[in-house]
Amino acid sequence: SVNSGISWSLVKDDYNSGEGNGVTASFYNNSKNYFIVYDQKIWTSSDFGISWTKINDDYNGAEGQNSYVATADKNNNIFIIEGDQDVWSSSDSGISWTKISTDFNGGNGNIFGLVSDSNNNLYAVDAQADVWSSVNSGTTWNLVKDDYNGAEGNNADAMTIDSNNIVYILDSQDVWSSSDSGVSWTKINDDFNGAGDSENGKSIITDSNNYVYVIDGGEDVFKSTNSGAGFTQTATNFNG
Repeated sequence: SVNSGISWSLVKDDYNSGEGNGVTASFYNNSKNYFIVYDQKIWTSSDFGISWTKINDDYNGAEGQNSYVATADKNNNIFIIEGDQDVWSSSDSGISWTKISTDFNGGNGNIFGLVSDSNNNLYAVDAQADVWSSVNSGTTWNLVKDDYNGAEGNNADAMTIDSNNIVYILDSQDVWSSSDSGVSWTKINDDFNGAGDSENGKSIITDSNNYVYVIDGGEDVFKSTNSGAGFTQTATNFNG
């Protein structure tokens, strides 16, 4: 979409040429290269998703764990957190990888969001609704918030961050935000898609205007121009 989520075009049918219908995570780096991580494989595109190259067929070797979340920082380092909560990093655009942390959240369970701020600090949210941060590129992690949603349930579906370093967490139909590096959280929207629409959110992201977008389980697209306080539906079943 080139018009803020109103209309959508298929730019690539089957990015991985029949290797399986799936995506674990997708993201841009600071050089506007687009990456898709799928289980243990990594694909990249330098032409905004039109053509794709597999750059790594098994980023963690014989370990066997699949990825859960991935992102890139402003220095184009890439980070993956996998199913055993080990953290891996790559400084050469995904070609080679190093494990930098083992079970970083101490058995707290799977990770459902990972972002990097303008200072290259990392933030992650896990299955216990705990928020973690790393100020040294994923080597060590600190628990910055125990239970971000105040006992409303141990859940998170996705995470994003804007250029003002406001972090957002999507939790079913709720949107939470933090403006102090994940220390305190406010529920800014408790039903982003409104009454009568029971679909939970699946993905959340911000654009260069700091508008917030959510796609729900019906493939409907919602847009917020006021930092998540209110959303407007911009597209219905965008991928048909």
